[in-house]
Amino acid sequence: MISSLRLEIRKQVLGKFGYSTGDSTLQQVPRSVFKVADSDPEVGVAFRSALEKIRSLGATVVDDMDFETWRPSAGLRDDLFGDVMLRESSSANLWAQAYESFFGDLAVNPHGIQNISDLIEFMKTIPEEHYNLLGAKWVESARDAPGTSKSEKFLEVKAKMERYGEDVVKLLDRSECDVLLATSSTDLPLDLGGLPGISVPLGFYSEKQPVTTNARGLVTKGPNIPYAITFAGRKFDEMKLLACAYAFEQATRTVEQNKDRVRVELRRRETNVMG
Repeated sequence: MISSLRLEIRKQVLGKFGYSTGDSTLQQVPRSVFKVADSDPEVGVAFRSALEKIRSLGATVVDDMDFETWRPSAGLRDDLFGDVMLRESSSANLWAQAYESFFGDLAVNPHGIQNISDLIEFMKTIPEEHYNLLGAKWVESARDAPGTSKSEKFLEVKAKMERYGEDVVKLLDRSECDVLLATSSTDLPLDLGGLPGISVPLGFYSEKQPVTTNARGLVTKGPNIPYAITFAGRKFDEMKLLACAYAFEQATRTVEQNKDRVRVELRRRETNVMG
């Protein structure tokens, strides 16, 4: 049910972002996006309601296309690509040097931590350090990833991930569309293709929604937790995406209509730096 939809964007809205492309843009909603949206009843209803709102702005919805090879949430990503890139990035090396310098300058170092590896092992043994919650597992995975960015296995995985990243643009080209539309819960390969995307509020879970957490213990669903809609496109189409997102946001006013459900609570976390 990939949907091609013509969204009427007012000229003055496009003008706000310095972009002009006539009176409308064409947008895509892949069939697999509907599958992801409908797997969550509240999000599915809100997403289809959003499409009706887009229709009311002059859109034409056609449900007849999907990605060639990419399937959201099908486990197609290979962690080796991201792990090696993280480990070999210049920012990671600077980060590692900064940690070594910090620990080396400590007047008191009760646990003898000298570098990131020491810190990871320390966090794994102390429950209060919240190893999974703080993302240390990701850093450890990057540290222990086999090979280098020049190894045959890495280059094979890199080429495969880049092909997945090309699926978004291929889909837009096949249907001669400008923008791809999805729920923010849809795993789109934007990072793999170096493509831009922007998400704006779509709705909030009801008070009856059970609390769901991910592997890191972060809440992904629950009473009054927001969910969003994503506009994605080709490289250097940021202005077009901003215009589309702005037009949708102004037409729906989701946050403004749910102010009573938007609450921010500040909590102080006690920290014992001496362990």
